[in-house]
Amino acid sequence: MTTKPSKALLIIGIVAASLVVVLILAGIGAFIFASRPYSSPALTRRVETAVAQATKGRCALGSLEITLLKGVVADSIRLTISTAPRCTLSCTAARLRVTYRPMMLVHNWRLVLREIRGKPAQTASSSTPSRPPATFADQMRALTDGPWIRIVNGVELSGVNVRVEQKGATTVDVHGGAVELTVRKPEVPVIGGEISAQRVAVDVWTFDDFSTQVALDPSSIGLSKLSARCLDGKISADGGIQPDAEMLFGLTVAIIGLNVSKLYALLYPNSGTAEGSAALNVTMEKSALVVDSLRGNGTVTITDVKIKDLPIQQKLFLEQLLPELGTLSFSKVASDVQMRKARIYTPNLKAEGHPLTVTTAGWTGVTGKMDHTIEGVLAKEYVEPLGTMVKESLKPMPNGDYSFKCRAKGTFSDPKIILDQELVKRTINSVINEAVKTYGKDLKKYFR
Repeated sequence: MTTKPSKALLIIGIVAASLVVVLILAGIGAFIFASRPYSSPALTRRVETAVAQATKGRCALGSLEITLLKGVVADSIRLTISTAPRCTLSCTAARLRVTYRPMMLVHNWRLVLREIRGKPAQTASSSTPSRPPATFADQMRALTDGPWIRIVNGVELSGVNVRVEQKGATTVDVHGGAVELTVRKPEVPVIGGEISAQRVAVDVWTFDDFSTQVALDPSSIGLSKLSARCLDGKISADGGIQPDAEMLFGLTVAIIGLNVSKLYALLYPNSGTAEGSAALNVTMEKSALVVDSLRGNGTVTITDVKIKDLPIQQKLFLEQLLPELGTLSFSKVASDVQMRKARIYTPNLKAEGHPLTVTTAGWTGVTGKMDHTIEGVLAKEYVEPLGTMVKESLKPMPNGDYSFKCRAKGTFSDPKIILDQELVKRTINSVINEAVKTYGKDLKKYFR
């Protein structure tokens, strides 16, 4: 015999089922509402004003949409900032997308609402009039203290173009940039991601296909897997800095396939020509971010070198005696590289060529000054046909080749050549001997 459920239980069941249905419908409705984008001209203008006030510049947005579940999307962004007299930074971006953590947004909705309305929440640190963050640590701390670092999950920028103009000239030009950053540890915080650009131009230097991984924490900025193309060469680098301490805590740079002809034309226009393909590997040690304090070690190699009418060639006495040396070819030029006290040392540079092989040791300063000792070796088959005076000016070697020594000081554009004393004596003796041979008989007749 079965017992029928009481009327009260039936009513409770019906009410419970109705509540479940209502909750499901409410959930579906909330999901649909949270998935729908919201836009308002008033909200767009408010964001433009807030950005303009924060940057002390001008801001314009083509559109602004907010979706509770997906984030914020802004299109056609334009920002102009005057950072100094006659210095302007202009930035445009096709799209900005900000994603956030919905649960953290719900938890901090009052703080977010105050921020949107332009009424920041008062905290213990904001009891005094706010001042612009002065240091990198202050800026990271300001991020930590605000609600956004706990809410925002990531920021994406695409179609970025940046231009810096100073006194009417463009000093920085970034084209086709993109930024993807995520907040990895909101409590620290650690912000990481990738920055890239189709082209970055800084003064006369242009870098194509630029990209780097970046990591920011409260005390440092780290760069990894940096890559770019410049002057037909490929650049890769890893390193980082501590902005507040003004310290470089390590940097490794590798360059391969650099076009020496283009590099030389940028550095020394109208000073002859130089050709070749260069490779450079340098590791910078931890040091202060001051030129005098930077320290590093590495190697440089240049292949298929051809130089013509360089200032140092024009100043060397050999060009007066041997004009053919105005154009020289070397199969390989290589040296260790050391950076100390604002000087780049090349202690064992060797240029292998024919008819001339050169070894040098010395330094070049960041100001352009230099001091190098130079030793050259000329192949015997090249010297022999040049006559007695040239041969006697040079020092014979056991293998039959001829050598000379000198010192180059001054600057690369205006070198001062100091001849080795032995070479000077040999040259003087050679000139005297040649004069005696040529005019000896006439002199004897004259003194009779």
